[in-house]
Amino acid sequence: MRLDRVDLNLLVVLNTIYTEKNLTKAAKILCLSQPAVSNALTRLRKTLNDELFIRTPTGMTPTPLSNNIIVRVREALNLMNEVLSDNEKFIPELSTKTFRFSMSDFAQSLILPELMSQFQLLAPGMSIESYYLSRKEQRSAMEAGQLDLAIDVPLLQDNKLLHNPLLCDSYVCVMNTRHPARKEQLTLKKYLKLQHVHVSSRPQGRGQVDLALHKLSKARQIKLRVANYLIAQQVIKDSLLVATVPISLAKHLNLPYLPMPFDIPPLELHLCWHKNAQRDPANIWLRQLVSQLSVLNLGK
Repeated sequence: MRLDRVDLNLLVVLNTIYTEKNLTKAAKILCLSQPAVSNALTRLRKTLNDELFIRTPTGMTPTPLSNNIIVRVREALNLMNEVLSDNEKFIPELSTKTFRFSMSDFAQSLILPELMSQFQLLAPGMSIESYYLSRKEQRSAMEAGQLDLAIDVPLLQDNKLLHNPLLCDSYVCVMNTRHPARKEQLTLKKYLKLQHVHVSSRPQGRGQVDLALHKLSKARQIKLRVANYLIAQQVIKDSLLVATVPISLAKHLNLPYLPMPFDIPPLELHLCWHKNAQRDPANIWLRQLVSQLSVLNLGK
């Protein structure tokens, strides 16, 4: 097969269908009609002499050949993007790019207000989409070019992902201004008598606080488990429940807090990106901007 007889745009279609598992979604991302994507898939099938995708109730399932070639296809597409962007000048004030982040509600509440303020000042035409993906989803989304950056706890060793530390935050116990515990020093015994809100994106399992208590053969009284720090804040303001949160969040939300009476490993947040974006001018600009945000120094 001669390369000059292959439409390289078909590789972009292959990658998008593989990622979305749905022709309609792929067409939307590619800004094409569904018949056009179906036609491109037909041409791909003839070129590679394989079905590539089988239509199933759960979507377009890749064939073994698709699974075998997708990594090399993505590497080729990323290499071509690098070649095209090497001499490209990124001008933030003229750009209309949409950046996609993965981060928790804590990171969103801490970072997005100041980041959007900087965008309005430096890059008024650009926008942000922020949501949370699991670590496995983060890697695949970055590899597919659907995610620019992630802000999360340090990732496991992965030679495809790069990261820099953003924040190392100690924990404090927050409560409302009327809580009687505010008037005294918080001891471990008093902490265990309090009623707690536990914040976790997972439906079950221990967090940093409970793991630290477990090492002391202790357990706290969890009266409410929620997935969102902002919901916890509202509950705390209207009740005698308390929560253990990163100090940056306590300061950012202007909540009264007390030091912890036992040792808890600090919360670490890292800025993570795929190695394919290492030299991308837009990604470099955004990484530098995020790293310079003043809110990242709140806990210091």
